[in-house]
Amino acid sequence: MAFCPEAAIVQAEGHVVIEPAKCIGCGECLVVCKYGAVKMKWDEDSLRIQEKLAEYAFRVFAHFKGKAGFVSFLVKITKDCDCMAKDQKRIVDDIGILASLDPVAVDQATADLIVERGGGKDPLRAGYDLDWSAQLAHGEKIGLGSTDYELVELS
Repeated sequence: MAFCPEAAIVQAEGHVVIEPAKCIGCGECLVVCKYGAVKMKWDEDSLRIQEKLAEYAFRVFAHFKGKAGFVSFLVKITKDCDCMAKDQKRIVDDIGILASLDPVAVDQATADLIVERGGGKDPLRAGYDLDWSAQLAHGEKIGLGSTDYELVELS
């Protein structure tokens, strides 16, 4: 119970429960519970997951405000996560490196360049029923950053 950053784990009527209204979905309880008693709700709506990701980033960024920079390496860009062990088919040619003090701006610029290099079609959405822009819009809404950016090319 002491591990929950939002005090969402409470004892009620002799049982330990997670109060859904307080839970931010960080998964800390899942990691620290050595008895396997905590179950995650894996069928969470993808929009809500994206909003939570932006909110978590906001909390971390607030702690490091003025001390953090953000870099996006647009190389070997594939449809799936780059954490997979196998070499995957590239969806666009290598673009370069982006950097910003604004995490939302650098992600928006990353997506825009990939779409531009994809011939105006969004290769990131191919095969997935997911609107990645919802995460950036929510990040902008909560003050994490801005989707507006100025692209300055260096050679």
